[in-house]
Order: sequence, then structure tokens, then C-alpha cells
Amino acid sequence: MRQLRGLKSLSFGRLRIETVLPLAVALITFLVFSGVLRNGFVNWDDNVNFPPDYHCRSLGWVNLRWMFALSSGVTYDPLVMLLVALTYAIWGMNPLGYHLAGIMVHVAVAVALYHTTVCLLRSTALIRDNGSEAALRWSAAVATLLFALHPLRVEAVAWASGQHHALSSLFFLISIWSYLKSRGPQETHRRWLRASLISYALCLLSGPVGVTLPVVLLILDAYLPKCLDAGTGKSDLWANLREKTPFFIIAAMGCLATMKMRAEHGHFVTLAQHGVAQRLAQALFGLAFYLRKTLAPWGLSPLYPLPRVDVLAGPILLSGSIVAAITVVALAARRRWPSGLAVWSYYIVTLTPVLGFTQFGLQIVADRYTYLSSFGFSVLAAGALARLGQESGRRAWRNAVVIAGMFLGALSCMTWREIKVWRDPENLWGRVLALYPDYALAHNNLAVALAAEGKIDEAIRHYNLALKTNPDIGLVHNDLGVVLAERGQFDEAIRHYNLALKAQPDYAEAHNNLALVLAKQGKTDEAVAQYNLALQEFPDYPEAHYNLGELLAKQGKVVEEIRQFELAIRARSDYAEAHNNLGIVLYEQGKINEAALHFDLAIRARPDYAEAHNNLGGLLGGQGRIDEAILQFDLALKTRPDYADAHNNLGGVLARKGKKDEAIRHFRRAIEIDPGHAAARGNLALLLKEFKPHR
Repeated sequence: MRQLRGLKSLSFGRLRIETVLPLAVALITFLVFSGVLRNGFVNWDDNVNFPPDYHCRSLGWVNLRWMFALSSGVTYDPLVMLLVALTYAIWGMNPLGYHLAGIMVHVAVAVALYHTTVCLLRSTALIRDNGSEAALRWSAAVATLLFALHPLRVEAVAWASGQHHALSSLFFLISIWSYLKSRGPQETHRRWLRASLISYALCLLSGPVGVTLPVVLLILDAYLPKCLDAGTGKSDLWANLREKTPFFIIAAMGCLATMKMRAEHGHFVTLAQHGVAQRLAQALFGLAFYLRKTLAPWGLSPLYPLPRVDVLAGPILLSGSIVAAITVVALAARRRWPSGLAVWSYYIVTLTPVLGFTQFGLQIVADRYTYLSSFGFSVLAAGALARLGQESGRRAWRNAVVIAGMFLGALSCMTWREIKVWRDPENLWGRVLALYPDYALAHNNLAVALAAEGKIDEAIRHYNLALKTNPDIGLVHNDLGVVLAERGQFDEAIRHYNLALKAQPDYAEAHNNLALVLAKQGKTDEAVAQYNLALQEFPDYPEAHYNLGELLAKQGKVVEEIRQFELAIRARSDYAEAHNNLGIVLYEQGKINEAALHFDLAIRARPDYAEAHNNLGGLLGGQGRIDEAILQFDLALKTRPDYADAHNNLGGVLARKGKKDEAIRHFRRAIEIDPGHAAARGNLALLLKEFKPHR
């Protein structure tokens, strides 16, 4: 058997190949994905997750405890929340920071995959005995880039709300790498196995993506029996299972945590909605779909709608046939080509949690689900390249690397183009509609984005297209009602809210929005009834509590007003407007310290909340804390330079401090902004009466 020679001593100056190649993988991956840094947030979960929850905006003990609690969200991923908190501390709400974090995690995954691949190839008898170290590393680097630069990776990197896939996969790889290291000398076995277990725990603290790792380790045990015997003397199934017991315990804990949280938030699709046969058909479709998109990565979509699955439909039967055929071939060739069966088993096992058996969400498949399952194909490609070098010589190996390089260039161009899809909501939903022109949700979400940009007519057109496709979607009627209400078309808005409630009687948000319009029309009793219906369906609905509190305030029902603001804050601790309004009521009752606390909490939740800064400044000024009051008024005006009340109040405290020139300037600015501002006119007149000009 010939083997690849002439690469063993390859180095780059003083840098050795084992240093250069992972650095090159990291740099190339970063450069190809750098286009993500120009992207913003999209209204596909990003609009809910950013700004992050109040608890994810600092790293205090209370915040950390909340992150690791089982009631912090839909998915148990405290390390992702920790990453978000760190990003927020540095970048605030600048999307660049969150995208940079996503790219860096992906780069780290690429480097970890490179090292894991090298370690895995060394563990195989063929490569360990005959292979060139340099050829092995080059093969691993090329194959790693085939994974890292693939367009299917874009969703997991470019989507700010999808970071848990890459972060969880990073610790998944580190755990496998540590496990492979534990197959070495007996004296280091326990230390590396413990490191693998810790890495696996971190993997599940980043999300449930890697829950199948214990089964993956058993696949490795079966594929590398000689290596295992040499390391520990444990090659029988029961010994391997006993060794994996701690891994299975951690996996069970991770599964229970995520299932509990998702069940509490109502994210599971019931068997009545999506039966057992439909789930099995969806799983077969997914296995074939992800394989096809890996080989031919075009026509990708940010969302693949979940249709009503017909188990006898052509695509389902074809998918089942493809999966069955590959399985039969892999089993038949298991002796001559054991790596084929190992990689196919890995592919099925790692995809099992996301194939729809426990269906949640609106998608039948998703690009991000290929992130973890594609590692096996990368390792298989690396092994093929290394073996080609052994059996065919240096020239054939170099030709294969050149061809792979050309393929990498094509993948990079496709990835660069795919990144632009996630640049903003219009591009995102435009791509979905290009593939699924009649998808009502995509029309609706595009309309929401257009309305936010002030393109109201275009937004209404897409709402109507959504309703033309499906006239019974409550979400679309509700969102269209919001746009019409903002236009002052209250009767039309009410009609759409009622249609939303007809389609979905328990739609709390539609009840709340209908109440807002009724209140504007002076129909107070009807509005109160709608708020109560919203709260009956969703008792912890913070906006409904807040809006009801404001309505009760206009009726002079102070005690009930305070209760509603407190309930809003209990439901959402970072509800800045509720803190501010509660502070106003408490201030009017003479509860100064409590009012100050709520103004401060409003500012912590929203540092750019000009009204809260102004209110806290007025309170501090009343206590004689002039310098602190000036600071708060300055912060209010920094956010809102045309805030007449803040100019007037700042003028008042400056006058008390003896800075009459500055005070006059602020009073005049308040009057310039609001010519009818009586307080500013009175203060200016009083100050000018006392004021003597300087020579």
C-alpha cells in the first residue's frame, strides 16, 4: 500500500502545521461569515428576545439565579442567557455585538471540529498505523471547512435568537474530544472522562440540542473497539453502558427540564393536531430533506411551513425509500465500510430530537437542525481524503484537495449570498414568500416590518394578501387592526379585532387591543370588560394590567389603579412604563421613597426613558438634592432634546442653584418647543423680573 510522503516536515517559518491549520480554519470561517456583522435584528423571535429580558441585562446574583431557574423561558439554556447578558453589558442593543458573538462561537466550533476530527482519525487503525500526520491534518482542515462554510450553517449563525445551536454544539464537540482522549493511558482515563462529562453538562446548559451524546459515545465505542481495548480494557456493551450512566442521567435531566418549560408555555403540538403516523412521515421527510440540502444547498428558506402531512404523499414515500435504501446499504457494507454505518447512525441519532416526534413550532424542518448532525459527514470526508492520500499517492491527494478547494469557494459564495437573507425582516420574509407565495404568516410578518418602517399602504396590502390566503387567521386580523387603529380608522380596527376573536375566542391580545380602541372612543365600560376578558384568558398579561390601570386612573379609582400596575410589574419585572406610572401615583400620595424606587427601576429597565428621568429629577429637586436632579434632567434631554417639561424643570433647579443665565435659556427653549407651556412662561417671567443684565 502506498502512502502520502513529503508532508511530514511541512511548516510555515517558525509556525508548525498543527498551529497554522486551525488558525487558517478560524480566519477563513470568520471572513466568510463577516457579512453577518452588517445585519440587524429580524422579527422572527428577535423582536421578542431583544432587548433581552430584564434579568439578562446584568450579571448580579439575582439575575444569575433566574437564568438557571426552570421558569426562565421556553428552552433551558442558561449559558446562552449568560452570553446574551455579557453581550448586552458590552454592546447594549447594537445588533453588531450579538452577531459578532454568534460568529465567534461558530469559529470556535470549527476549530473544535478540526481537533476532534484529527483525534478521531488518529484513533482509527488505518490512519494511526499508516497515515502521514501532515496529510491527516490537511484532510481534517479541508473537511472542517466543508462543514463551517456550508450555507446550511447561516441560520444558526446569522439569526441572533438561534445562538444556542452553535454554543451547545461547541461543548458537544469538546465532550467527544475529551472522551477520545480518555481512551488513552489508564492513568489519564478518569481525568479525561470527567472532562467529557463536565463538557456534556455545559452542552445541555446551552440548550437541548446535544441530548443524544450518550448514544453517540456508544456508536464510537462500537466503531473503535480496538482503540477502546487498548485504552481501558472495556470493550463489552455492559461495561460501556455502565461508563455512560452519568451521561444518561444528565441527558434525562436536560430532557425533563426542557419538556417541563415547553409544556408550561404551550409549545407542544398535540397528537390530536399532529398524529403518530404524521410524525413518523415528517421524520422520514426530514432525514431525506437534510441530506438533500447538504448535497444541494439551494432553495434554502428561513422557515419551511408545516403542512398537513399526508403519509401517502409522493415526497413522503420517496423520502422513506431513500432513508430505507441508505440504511440497507450501510448495514450490508458494515464490515468493509464500518465508518459509513457509524456516520449514518450518528446522523439519525442526532436528528431524532428535531424530527417532529415531539413537534413544537410552525416548521416541518429547519436549516439550523443540520448543525450538529453534519459533523459526521465532515469526519467522513476527512477520512476519505486521508485514505486517498495513502492509497493513491501524493498527486491524487493534491488534486482532491484542489477540487475540494474549488467546492469550498462555491460554498462560500452561496453562504455570503444567504447571509443577506437575514439582513432585515423585509429580506427574510421576502425569501420565504419567494418560495411559498401563499404563506399567510410570511405576508403578516412582512406587513408588521413594513408598518414599523411607516410603509402603511404596503403593509395593509400584505395583510390583505394573508387574509386572501386564509381569512380565518386571528393573528392577521389582530395585526391589521393595530395598523388601522394607528391610522384612526377605529371602526375598521374594531371589525378586524372582532374577526380575530371570532376565529380565536381566547385571543388575549385581540381583547386588549379592542379595549384600547374602545377606550379612545370613550366606551369605558366596554373597554374595561375587554381588559377583564384578556386577563381571564391570560392572567399574567402585563400590557392588559397596565392599560386597565391607566383607564382606572382616568376614572379616579386610585386603589384599583395601583393594584393593576403592581400586577403588571409582577408579571414583567422590567415593565418600565408600569414602574413609572406607579411611581407617579405613589408620589401623589406622598410616598416619596417608594416613588423614587419605582422611577429608578423604570430607568434601570429602560435607560433611555426620558419621562422617568424627568420624574425622578423632579422628586430629587423637591428633596433639595439639586445636583442629582440636574443629572436626571440632563439625561432626559439627552434622550429627548425637545422635551419641554424637562427643559422647564431643569431651568427651575438651575435657578435655585443660582445659574440664572442657564435657567433662562432652558425656559426659553421649553417655550420654543411648546409655545403654550404656561409653567415655563411663568417661570421665565418671574426670573426676568428678578434678573439684572451684566455689563
